[in-house]
Amino acid sequence: MKRYWKISLLSIAVVVVLGTYFLQSSLAAKNDINIKFEKISGDDAELNDLVIYGDFQLGDIFQSFKQVSEEETVFFNNQSFLEQLLHITANPVLTRLIDEHRNFMRGKELITNNFYEDENLLAYATINSKNPFSSVRSFSFEMEVLNKKSNETVKIEYDIPEKERVSWIEVVNVEVINEQVKVMTQNSLLDGGSKISVYTFDLKEKNFVNKEEILSTSNSEDRWEGLRAISDYSSIEAKQYVLMLKENSEIKQIEENGYYYQEEEMIAKEQYVLNVETNEYKEIKKSDEELRFDSAVSVGSSIYVPVLVEKGFELHHYDIEKDEWSAKEIFNRPDMKNGFESSFLKLMNGKFYLTYLSNDGHILFIGDMKTGKTLYEGKLKVDSANYSEDSLNIHDIE
Repeated sequence: MKRYWKISLLSIAVVVVLGTYFLQSSLAAKNDINIKFEKISGDDAELNDLVIYGDFQLGDIFQSFKQVSEEETVFFNNQSFLEQLLHITANPVLTRLIDEHRNFMRGKELITNNFYEDENLLAYATINSKNPFSSVRSFSFEMEVLNKKSNETVKIEYDIPEKERVSWIEVVNVEVINEQVKVMTQNSLLDGGSKISVYTFDLKEKNFVNKEEILSTSNSEDRWEGLRAISDYSSIEAKQYVLMLKENSEIKQIEENGYYYQEEEMIAKEQYVLNVETNEYKEIKKSDEELRFDSAVSVGSSIYVPVLVEKGFELHHYDIEKDEWSAKEIFNRPDMKNGFESSFLKLMNGKFYLTYLSNDGHILFIGDMKTGKTLYEGKLKVDSANYSEDSLNIHDIE
């Protein structure tokens, strides 16, 4: 029997771990915990279709959750092991499309970048890789456009001829302008470079029109250039402009105690805006302050860049057509506890969403980006005596 002691010990350990997991899940389920909103001011309608993701500590149990409006709290811990493994969170915009256009949405990748919608049309574009494990890959476009009034669809397929150079392609924006589908892509090249391109297709003729290369980068042993388009995952409506970022880094060989390693030093950052109708782009005028554009959004002919500060946040506004920065808007939150460390800020749908820990609980603040007007302010409350307020952490809002 001695030879089997390791197997027995391992079996006992597995039973204990699984037992603890299911016990915690069942206890959490029995507690029937909900997250509630307590309004301070504003309109409750601002919470409609709002989805908040976060986690918090409940005694010895760590809870991850999704809060859907005021209606539903989903605790991922309470799902079965298989449900957690297979859990896919669909953006509220895409959830609506599935409800309204179930046949059209069947088999589609649930990525907002791949969709476009206006009053009359719903368009979708994706890229298929026919031999992803080959050294020479083969890519093709697959597009489908639904006329929402007639319920008729147009399908277009197109083989991309650049198979010798491209290692990967992804769709970053789709637009329909004057009966033409414009698909903006971000391409990774086999030589390490990248490029942003726009492919145009004719809806009437159902064929490829042309391809325009917008920006490109190339890498070498001592230089790295990054290139990417910034997407607004909360909207699939028509856009006037798309924001593009380019970063240049110098690669240095460092020797330390006989060991060698590489170190990247950022030497330049450039920001561009692309006019989606004309495919013309221009560089954004440098701001007086160093800004991170990763969370920036474009609304009409404006770009808004949020910056969290110690007791609130700043909103920087750039007018694309006037090529100038306006005076920044400052939103002071003197009751902010722990500074911005316990805060989350997001811009979407022309509004800003701020959550932060105050001395009086966790606050949700919603405001209008253009006017700065407060649309809603309230507290996020977990109805459990074992809840630790300081442990609440919001990490995404849709």
